[in-house]
Amino acid sequence: MGLHCFLIFLILRQVFANRSPRAGYQGSVAVYMLLGLLWAVSYEIVELLHPDPSESLRIRGEATLPQLSSFSFTTLATLGLGDILPISPLARSLVVLEALVVSSFRSFLIAGW
Repeated sequence: MGLHCFLIFLILRQVFANRSPRAGYQGSVAVYMLLGLLWAVSYEIVELLHPDPSESLRIRGEATLPQLSSFSFTTLATLGLGDILPISPLARSLVVLEALVVSSFRSFLIAGW
């Protein structure tokens, strides 16, 4: 998780130092993907803290990292398919925080150009 944050920081620093449109596009895609993985790992931590499915995330079967990544990227794309439902207050807060961070990231990136 710390590695994801560190990579996001390094990529954004390079993007804004370079100011090249091509580097900006490539960097923003890389950061977007890393944000999705960062939130997927966060959801996995929530699952580990609350192993009872009625307390954290409601999902069919066992919550694996690929399933949580799918949920994270669905949230990033603001699709909200509903195949995984956040139950606990912590899980709900993480979903809202993910949506806010990604919306801010998009705005920040557009304003940075």
